Amino acid sequence: MKTTFRFLFFILVQAILTSLLSQQAQAQVKINKAINFSVADTHGQQHTLFDYLDDDKYVLIDFFFTTCQACNIANPNIIQAYKQYGCNQKDVVFIALNRGNSDAQVCAYLDKYKGFIPTASGINGHADDIVTAYGVTAFPTIVLIAPDHSFVSKDIYPVTKANLDKVIHLNARRAYNNNCYSSEHHVLSRDIELILYPNPVINTASIQIHLDQSLDVQVKIINILGQTIDTPIDSLLTEPITKEIDFSQFRPGVYFIQLVAQGQIISTQRFSKIAP
Repeated sequence: MKTTFRFLFFILVQAILTSLLSQQAQAQVKINKAINFSVADTHGQQHTLFDYLDDDKYVLIDFFFTTCQACNIANPNIIQAYKQYGCNQKDVVFIALNRGNSDAQVCAYLDKYKGFIPTASGINGHADDIVTAYGVTAFPTIVLIAPDHSFVSKDIYPVTKANLDKVIHLNARRAYNNNCYSSEHHVLSRDIELILYPNPVINTASIQIHLDQSLDVQVKIINILGQTIDTPIDSLLTEPITKEIDFSQFRPGVYFIQLVAQGQIISTQRFSKIAP
């Protein structure tokens, strides 16, 4: 009886393991060559896959949905890789494609998990169509596509720092390039400081600039692609100021506010714009 029980238990364990492996195998995309797509991220910025590839860039795609616990666990490692390889400013472009959620749900997710990779929602951004075209049925699925439209990897799994680095740095031979926005302060930071309040921003926010000497100052609003989309302050400041900024026309999402004095970047801070 004990022998029979052990045998049946062994068969059950094997069946469970086979099922788990089978589910993970489904995470791989079902195509052998990349299919072109064009999607709008939550900022309204358009992303066309073949434009990036034809510009000799590698593209990493993160297929996810907002209530996926495995996606939440993977997210910090993907963000670190995004920073490590240049924040989309060099030869690796990171794009997240969501399944089944709206722009509002995706923006809430990005704000909660401190994400700022360009992300197209399944509903408003039409990423659902891309998920279907690529045959993705398990999440997260992380793929890396080479400039010749082939897959360097159809499924980076588990989504660890080591595995991301293995595929991007070793297999694709992409160099590290930590060219990201940060809160790093430079030598003038003792004399000048910028405060944005509130954060997250709904419609308006106050910019306070504290300084103890006259300086040529610029304040730039930068999107997640590194593009300056507004410069609310660009003048010689002789004393501290407070200025109200209207963000009502900005789409919900993640932005950066950058303080420049005497042509030198003093600080770059992350902030979120949320819907009223």
